[in-house]
Amino acid sequence: MRSGASVFGERNGHRVTGRGKGRLDAQYGLLTSIATEAGVSLSTVSKVVHRRRDVGARTRERVEEHFRTLSRTVLL
Repeated sequence: MRSGASVFGERNGHRVTGRGKGRLDAQYGLLTSIATEAGVSLSTVSKVVHRRRDVGARTRERVEEHFRTLSRTVLL
C-alpha cells in the first residue's frame, strides 16, 4: 500500500473510510448499472445527476428513465 493511502482504498481520487464505504459502494454500483443500461459513460450519468447542461436532451431522458427503473428495483 502506498504511503498515505486509506486502508479501505480510494475511489475516483476520494478517500474511502470505514463508515461510508458500504454506502459509497452501493451508490457507485447503481450509477455503474445505470451507465451500462443506458449505454453511456459513468461521467455522463454523473453529469445528469448533477444537472449539468452539457448533456443532450435525448441522452438525459435515457439516463433518467434507467435511473427511475433501477431505483425502483433497488428500493423494493
